Amino acid sequence: ALTITGPDVAWNPRDERPVVIWNGGQHAREWVSPMTVSYIASKLVDDYGSDPRVTEILNNTRIVILPVINPDGYLYTWSNDRYWRKNRRNNGGSFGVDLNRNWGYEWGGQGASTSPNDDTYRGPGAFSEPETQVLRDLALTFGDDLVAHIDYHTYSQLILWPFGYAEGVQTPEPDRTFFDELTTAMSDEILDVSGVFYNPIQSVDLYPASGACTDWFYGQLGAKSLTIELRPADGAGFGGFDPDPSVILPTARENYEAAKLFVERTTQPVAFDFSLAEIIEADTPTTITLSVSDVIATHIPSSVSLSTRIGSSDAIKSTPMTALGNNQYSADLPAVPCGTVVHYGFLLETTDGDTVDYPSTDEFDALAQEFSISFSDDMETDTGWVVGGSGDSASSGVWNRMDPQGTDAQPENDHTPGTGTDCWVTDGLAGTSLGDRDIDGGATTLTSPILDAIALGDDAELVYWRWYSNNTGASPNEDTMLVQISNDVGNSWTTLEEVSENAGDWVETRFRIADYVEPTDMIKVRFIASDLGSGSIVEAGVDDLRIEAVGCSNNPADLN
Repeated sequence: ALTITGPDVAWNPRDERPVVIWNGGQHAREWVSPMTVSYIASKLVDDYGSDPRVTEILNNTRIVILPVINPDGYLYTWSNDRYWRKNRRNNGGSFGVDLNRNWGYEWGGQGASTSPNDDTYRGPGAFSEPETQVLRDLALTFGDDLVAHIDYHTYSQLILWPFGYAEGVQTPEPDRTFFDELTTAMSDEILDVSGVFYNPIQSVDLYPASGACTDWFYGQLGAKSLTIELRPADGAGFGGFDPDPSVILPTARENYEAAKLFVERTTQPVAFDFSLAEIIEADTPTTITLSVSDVIATHIPSSVSLSTRIGSSDAIKSTPMTALGNNQYSADLPAVPCGTVVHYGFLLETTDGDTVDYPSTDEFDALAQEFSISFSDDMETDTGWVVGGSGDSASSGVWNRMDPQGTDAQPENDHTPGTGTDCWVTDGLAGTSLGDRDIDGGATTLTSPILDAIALGDDAELVYWRWYSNNTGASPNEDTMLVQISNDVGNSWTTLEEVSENAGDWVETRFRIADYVEPTDMIKVRFIASDLGSGSIVEAGVDDLRIEAVGCSNNPADLN
């Protein structure tokens, strides 16, 4: 088992943090399961310290990960029988016990076979197998600190909660409502990432299965436990256990988002969400908007406050945040001189009398800077952008400057704050259905007017807000949008990014021009959005493009 958690601190020791266990590979043939669990482990480590959400999760949780809990069976699928399910117990004339019928809660009931030849053979007794014994004993070592668990399987795209041991069994309230809301939210997270739907249901609604892992974790230990059946949704014969390798990474990515939500909803009293402000404008107040979601506690709206500390000062100022409705709150970071760091965080109280700090072990930092802007275009007027390129073949969804009509794939509004309405968007009309006006048949290119980056020199940065969606339709995630820059009026092009993320929102992107091409007064930028696959829905947008330099003027020399 691999344990992932944040650094030990005196007032928040590691061995007192709540524990979440994720395991994969209980059934040998389900290869996508270990890959997904391993990806989640790696991504948590990569994002710690840079993603405030992940940092908060790991600073307050011990996540224990077991990618494969049926190692003998797993190896056998590589060496002998690709579709072997059970472990490799010698039954005397046959081999294997179905580990997910061998757990000790309601063992020996419906959906578990007494025949050693069957794929669902339950074994000679509860916990007869070393594999289930080891995970059981590991879970018991954590005592009351163990609060949640996920068992990853393939396939069917399901999020299953207990119980499942007998027909008609019901999860008791209030846990039934908790599981229903949690799994629906996780399904929504996955859908937002990739457009793929995972059906959230009680496990018995799939079929009865006694002696299952999640029933034991929940029924015996009281941990919030789920089974997730990964992609694909279905498969002919055994095909669902052996999907195309291209399925692996998208499956892991979508489940990473759901896994983070799972930890928050099972370990944290409330969940916080806001746009991290790392660079703020000098000498100007900066508004921060915070969203608070009640999880296992209820927050008191009047208690929500913004805590700030300026530079190296130890003085902390607490500012009540203004309630905006729908559990959203706002307050301003103070105006400070260029080069000053504002440290900030959030604080609230719950109806249980507890105080919750976010982040719990550190602060967020915002650096005040001056912005020198040589070009800015909010797309409200025509400044000379050109639609069309030599390789364009799109039959619909061509770039258009307008106030977009919202769909599940394209924005309802432009990005520009205040009175702005227009942006560049692929067609922009909603049409009669989701795929009616999206990009079809090839590429569509949008090219900027000539831009001057000389005045700002090597500090010049290209900044723009983009929208991209390719996570819906029959073949999601098959296309990308290419963003390129030229410093010779388009005679040659250098790629800045190939966009594949599906944020479902406007995303700010920033590049230092000198890292890609020499800054000149002949800069052009182009956006090439394409639909090269069959059945995918592709929509893109661009707004608020500018060339700027960020820093402090008249900065005194550092004599040290």
